[in-house]
Amino acid sequence: MSVLDFATYLSQYMRGLQGEDALLTSETIRFLLTGTPGYAMGWYNETDGDAICYHYGSEGSFYCHMMIYTNLQAAIVVFTNAPSGPDTEHFLNDARNYLKVKYIYNENQ
Repeated sequence: MSVLDFATYLSQYMRGLQGEDALLTSETIRFLLTGTPGYAMGWYNETDGDAICYHYGSEGSFYCHMMIYTNLQAAIVVFTNAPSGPDTEHFLNDARNYLKVKYIYNENQ
């Protein structure tokens, strides 16, 4: 999947969270992300603090972490060309935290 295709995929979720029906209905999007507390259809979800839904994984040679901040109407996606492992996960967490502070919190305050 190209980065542009991934952005289109993510935009379906963002639009659904804003109540807009597209390829899937907004009700389906909400069910996919939060239908079961804690973990729903491949998505982890947390409601304490920032309401966040996230998915991460690797097919062996690349690693991706996608976070949707539902209460802030924002998302962060970090792609790497590194396999899963502690160093990769530390990098992803650092990158996510940097991007969240720089682009999401500054925009929403």
